[in-house]
Parts: sequence; structure tokens; C-alpha cells
Amino acid sequence: VSGVSGASGDSYIPKSEAFPEPETPISPYYKDVQTRFLSEDRAPRTVFADVEAMKEKVRDAIFEPKYNVCDYYKEEGLCQRMARHPHFETFCLGVVAANAIWISVETDYNSQDVLTKADIGFQLMQHLFCFFFVFEWIVRFTAFEKKINGFRDQWFALDSLL
Repeated sequence: VSGVSGASGDSYIPKSEAFPEPETPISPYYKDVQTRFLSEDRAPRTVFADVEAMKEKVRDAIFEPKYNVCDYYKEEGLCQRMARHPHFETFCLGVVAANAIWISVETDYNSQDVLTKADIGFQLMQHLFCFFFVFEWIVRFTAFEKKINGFRDQWFALDSLL
């Protein structure tokens, strides 16, 4: 085949001669893949399935009310008033932090394996922490209007397990 010179002096080779068909036939599986994925009538793929549906999900997530355990408390009563109070929550977190520090102190200085054999100071502190955590649990449990909601709250359920 005689070539046609281009502007750069290259000779033009027809496509059929430049890329000849392979001698080995293509398997039917790959022909099927070519037919399905390279056909002209196939709809173009997008990165996101449905942009409008995604926007709607984002809007729903933004305007969804935040979870607040106080929504499940009673409207009246001493325990719900205590459980809702920000000072109660702050105090409880402070006691949890103090307990963590006390555990490290006890680990370093209490050589006894059993609490009943330990020094009276270690026993007293353990009993005080236990008393407070039981008191906190009772206040929060009695604050719930429906008691089953207490076990649906993840923090209260964790406290119940501990």
C-alpha cells in the first residue's frame, strides 16, 4: 500500500494494516463484555446514582433533631430535675475522672489482691465510689418516664452493665 505523506513527512497507514486482527480468535466471553459495555446505545454511567436523592438525604440529616436523653425523662419529679441539671452531669464526669485517678493510685500503692485485706483508706474510697455510681444510676433510672427507654440509651445501658 502506498502511503500518503502528511505535513510532517509521516506516511499514512490505513487502520486495518496498522492494527491487524489477532490471529487467535477472541473468546465469546470477551465478545459479550465488549457488546455489553462498549455498545453505543448504553446509557452513560454517573459517579453518583441519584444526585437529587443524595441531596435529600443530606437535608434530612442536617435538619434531623439531635438525640437528647432528657427527652425521655419525666416532666415532673426530683430525680428528673436532678438528672437534667447540668451541674449533676458535670459532677458525675468529675467523679468518673477522680475514679480513674484513684484506680491508678490504688494500683501503685495497694499491694493486696483482695479489697477486704487492703488498708481501710482503700476500702473506704472503693465504697464511696461504688455508692456514688449506684446513686447516679438510681437517679437516672427513676428519671425515665418509660423505664425501657433507659436501656435504649447507650450510655445508661453501659452504666447498667458496669
